[in-house]
Amino acid sequence: MCAQVHLYFRDAATAQDYPPTDAQLEALQQRVFDAPDAERDRVFLECWTQLEAAAKLDGRGLTAPRGAFADLLACCDIATTWQGDLCVCIATRKEA
Repeated sequence: MCAQVHLYFRDAATAQDYPPTDAQLEALQQRVFDAPDAERDRVFLECWTQLEAAAKLDGRGLTAPRGAFADLLACCDIATTWQGDLCVCIATRKEA
């Protein structure tokens, strides 16, 4: 179990790590930080899986620019369920 988790995104071209810069990604990061130590890994996995689901719905997956992640999260609804240790997230576009 880790004592602290940080959400960072790596720029493959420069191998530099960047923290989230917008409110929605910061909210995900805060959710992980606020989780009790015993639940932090599970909360991180849930946050990451939700982000992946939103990025895949967009079609670019995690190749989407880091700055686009907040927009991806904002334009979809994400249903999350756990099946044992498996986190399943399904993203659907929000209705206009």
